[in-house]
Amino acid sequence: MAGGIDVKVTGPLVREGAQLTKRHTAQFVTRMLQLGEQRLHDKLVMRNEGGKFLNKNQAREGRHSVGTYRQSVKAYPRGTRGQIHDGGSAYGPWLESGKSRHGKTRFPGYFTFRETAQWMNKEVPNEARKFLRQLARKMNGA
Repeated sequence: MAGGIDVKVTGPLVREGAQLTKRHTAQFVTRMLQLGEQRLHDKLVMRNEGGKFLNKNQAREGRHSVGTYRQSVKAYPRGTRGQIHDGGSAYGPWLESGKSRHGKTRFPGYFTFRETAQWMNKEVPNEARKFLRQLARKMNGA
């Protein structure tokens, strides 16, 4: 009888491999979109001097947006891809053009998409590390 070594690989990686990775990548994309969407919503709310959100009565007085544009900003995950956009709102180009075009204002929402995209790019490595740790546990059968 000749000597030999039998190798058998089992576990979720072998059984599900590509599907498991694709499913978790889609979850990661969704998570990043949720973080970006939340950041956009937070930036599009003007706060009063005390740092508190203004109420609807103050908004009706013209001191604050009632949130129409903020409500149009949504995340759209599509598998391993996705996007966040404002649905073609007329306010988008105006807000991305910045303060200089509109005079002095305290509104913090200018350049929101540009700044959020930059923030998301900085956050991806941290979130990816968390994602990869979770994926490794699942692939190891945990």
